[in-house]
Amino acid sequence: MRPFRFSILQLLLAATLVALVLGLVTSAWRATQYQAIEQLSFSPSGNYLAARYSGGGMSVWRLDSGAPRLVAQASGKLGLLSFHFGSIHFIADDKLLETETSLGSGTGGIQIRALNPQTRQLTAGIRVNALNPWMGVQAATADRLLISDWSSNSVSSYSLETGCLERKWPLPSPPLGYMAIAASGKTLAVCDQGGQVSVIDIKSDQAPIPVAGFWPVAVSSDGRLVAAGSVQKPGMVHLYDLSSPGTPVELQFDLSVLRALAILPDGKRVVASDGAKVESYDLVKQERLPPVEMDGSTWPYITSCAVSPGGERLASHSGSEIAICDPASGKAQRIAAGGARLLEIALYTLAFAGWSVIWGVVAKRERLKRPRSAAAALPPALQPTSLRPVPAVIPAKLQLGWLAGTTVLAIAFTFIMEGVNGSSFFGAWELLRLILAALAPALALVLAFSGIAYLVKGPHFFTLRRLQQLTRDAGRVERIGRLTFWFAGRSHVAGNISRHVDAVLDNAETVFDRPVEFRRRRLIACLDRQCDQDAYFGRHVPLAAAIPSSWLDRVGLVCEEAAIRQLVLPQLALRSVLGLSIVCEQKQGYVAPWMAALLTQQITRDERRPAAVRTAIRSLKVLMARYPKWDPRDVFSRSARDRFQLLIGQEELPAWLEVRAEADLLLTLGEMLLGLDAPADLRQKTLGWLRTVAPKDDPLATFTRDVGLTLDALLEKWRAWLAARSGLPYDPLPPESRWLLRDVAVPVVANDELPIAFRQRMVRELGTFYVAGAPALMELLIHPKIELRREAALALELLSGESFGDDLTRWQAWWQSLDPFVRGDQDPLGRMVAAAAVERPAEATVLDSAPSCIAAAAPAAPPGELKICWGLMLVSGLNALLIPIALIFFVGPVMYPFVYYSLFVGIATIVSAVARETRRMGLVAKLQMMNAMACDPINFFAGSIEQMLLRRPHVQRYLLDVNSGRA
Repeated sequence: MRPFRFSILQLLLAATLVALVLGLVTSAWRATQYQAIEQLSFSPSGNYLAARYSGGGMSVWRLDSGAPRLVAQASGKLGLLSFHFGSIHFIADDKLLETETSLGSGTGGIQIRALNPQTRQLTAGIRVNALNPWMGVQAATADRLLISDWSSNSVSSYSLETGCLERKWPLPSPPLGYMAIAASGKTLAVCDQGGQVSVIDIKSDQAPIPVAGFWPVAVSSDGRLVAAGSVQKPGMVHLYDLSSPGTPVELQFDLSVLRALAILPDGKRVVASDGAKVESYDLVKQERLPPVEMDGSTWPYITSCAVSPGGERLASHSGSEIAICDPASGKAQRIAAGGARLLEIALYTLAFAGWSVIWGVVAKRERLKRPRSAAAALPPALQPTSLRPVPAVIPAKLQLGWLAGTTVLAIAFTFIMEGVNGSSFFGAWELLRLILAALAPALALVLAFSGIAYLVKGPHFFTLRRLQQLTRDAGRVERIGRLTFWFAGRSHVAGNISRHVDAVLDNAETVFDRPVEFRRRRLIACLDRQCDQDAYFGRHVPLAAAIPSSWLDRVGLVCEEAAIRQLVLPQLALRSVLGLSIVCEQKQGYVAPWMAALLTQQITRDERRPAAVRTAIRSLKVLMARYPKWDPRDVFSRSARDRFQLLIGQEELPAWLEVRAEADLLLTLGEMLLGLDAPADLRQKTLGWLRTVAPKDDPLATFTRDVGLTLDALLEKWRAWLAARSGLPYDPLPPESRWLLRDVAVPVVANDELPIAFRQRMVRELGTFYVAGAPALMELLIHPKIELRREAALALELLSGESFGDDLTRWQAWWQSLDPFVRGDQDPLGRMVAAAAVERPAEATVLDSAPSCIAAAAPAAPPGELKICWGLMLVSGLNALLIPIALIFFVGPVMYPFVYYSLFVGIATIVSAVARETRRMGLVAKLQMMNAMACDPINFFAGSIEQMLLRRPHVQRYLLDVNSGRA
């Protein structure tokens, strides 16, 4: 079970981060309720000014008491994409109506709320049963709402008491949504898209009176006069007298844009403004009065203006600021209606930065408290001589999933975009066909390049490139005939390859009774690290020899680290790959696993075979005694997939026992059928069967036909053969294998810094090694960890064929009974382990010359380039935090995702800088560069500089050293 990675303090900090994010979102949500102003409305007396915000909130100021004073506020319902579809209307000084259009809801309609600015009481009103959800309230009186309907080109009147439709007036073209209503509540003027103003008598069903004009529009208190802007002439106002229809009066103002228009209650003056200047026209004297400039600097852009019913005040706004001007004097007062957000932005930026600093300090402390990594504690024989990055292991299913997911998303996006553009399904399908047709030449170019590379660079070009990228090593190439050998890093098999090839070919000629050569080109890659093989397969594959099934290339893999961990000479793993390659060629495919194992064992046979057979006999007898339910029939019925699953899971005890039993069964079975002591007739029949059987044949049926033994008869004969042998004598440790015991097995089982599971696996492998490893196992019988004691007892029984359990005294007596030559008393290693077994410490001091664990060297000081990277991360991280927090407060929490990505980048970079992290620095730099999508050029340039500094050779060597090869 994987240990828990985080401390309690880190979990509390994680909860604090969640609270910070929630606080940021809720604070920004509240702030954006009073964000950009969309509408201004004066009360009938002009003493109150109300503002409606895009976030749904509204505020009311009192203007008759000196400086404007905020008297009431109310939050609203946030609309689609942070926009509020509603409006506000003063129907009395003590009653402000606010409407909300329920877009996307199943009920539809328009919800009404009433706010009393004097008491600050907010009450919910009735729901108006509007038929179309895209209707918008544009005017209101004390007893009705007037709504424009863009879909039906009409204006409707709804009762405030019942919420029901009263009247409906058609318009010649869709309304623009700009209305003006008389103070008496009798006359309404509506602008439409046709450049006309429709004048409607609200209390009658008469058809609207069309007049020429455009927004803005104004109606006098009694409804007699209507003023509208001109479409053709900027600054021109058309004034209509409805009591005497005729040609309108044209009033020319010195304004480039008309933003507000009003007719004073006495009907004697028309007021027009662009937000920065106010002009008036006296209808009695029929003259234009001098313009009045508003005090103070003007905004670059004024959104809209409003004139009080009495004409004594002009209000204009830009963003969240309001300017209130006295048209008579030009004096203006400004209101920061959105409130100051800089303080909140600064507080949250410092809060997130402080959290990141604390997390970085805690992470650094936890990292320093952790024990040395298992890779650093390994003996030198299991460590690569050159520091190279450890490749990432990406499962093949995940790679296919990403490819399939990307393809599906691209196709779905294509269909969606076509649907948005109004195209049919068949139009999207045609577009997809065009895309596929465009990709066809690119695919043809790739295939042509692959063919040229095959002809020019050889058939293994792409496989070698992939291996070089995974291992980060150019490697060394050696060619023998049609075989290409490639060696990565330190190799135990390089230098005398031809001897192994010749030996395997000679054995193969004996087995197949004909000349055998490698007929097809094949690449044999000798990898020095297990991680490289795992990255190649996309999963952990602890096999010393493997031939992956590939239709692109013929490849054999030799993992020297896996062989050494299994206490197998890497040269023997190389022979296994060569033997299995010959079997695949001679049989022109993959035969049954147990039959392939029999053939490979005969092809790789050497002078070690008798000792291996005796070890297998002893091991099998112990396993069959310990596990009587084990059925050897399973070996012959197991599929290739099931066998592969067993092989890759052999680091666990049950799978290891099954693999060990299968290997020993097939080894002893092969010796019984094909060994030197096998009956000549049985040997010839078995060889004849092995030579003629094909991959598509049933191996058991053909074996029964050619050899004359059924499976039951074969197993019965095998059990009798096994019972007649004792597995003795014990074999001495060959000189070429001593380093496996001295430099690998003994240091690993004695090193308490290594994970317990790793040491358990090494103890199991010692159980299948030579008896010279028994003293190391006997030492573990008194180890405080019961897991190691159990494994040591089982390994000793497998090694010796005896069943003494964990009785150390009996094991020491057994050891003393062995031949001194077998114990290895003639060499220093043998004397050392013998002294340890019989507890003679004076002679065991030779351990000092071969220490069991490697002292960790103190890490060197980090290069100056790393310190520069940490400084850049700290500064750019603050900028990455500031950008999203400011945007969230000014725009709202509902925005595109890369703003929140910038928040993540800021936290990650500050944590890395404070913790002085050395792992994944390149990834953090890439994340900073990607933050350019959040409009952050500072992090892009900082990440680029960090990438250049991290690529320097001495920096890479330092990072590989302190990270044990991890990136």
